[in-house]
Amino acid sequence: MIASDAVYLRAYYDSLFNRKSSDLAAEFAGFLYEKGDFYANLPDILEVDESWLADDARDIKTSLAQLDRRRNLPNFDQYAVSLLTTPVGYIEDMLGRLREYRTRAIR
Repeated sequence: MIASDAVYLRAYYDSLFNRKSSDLAAEFAGFLYEKGDFYANLPDILEVDESWLADDARDIKTSLAQLDRRRNLPNFDQYAVSLLTTPVGYIEDMLGRLREYRTRAIR
């Protein structure tokens, strides 16, 4: 699911260049609402008690909240391009750490 979030955010980022701000904001609202809660609770969901996971999840939730605050601005499309790079980067970093964690746990 986390990997699919990164794919969605990258695709959404690519769509920013061809659509109106109001359309983009409406589409993104549901994702932000759902995923903010998901990442806030991710360490409990995964049952992984590692400080790096809690830190990563908090960073992702914070970056999504920043997008949500900007979502209703008339120029959301201009802000979203730069703001989307932050959660995408955090999610991709987290995925790498989760893969490493899983590899160590399997050994």
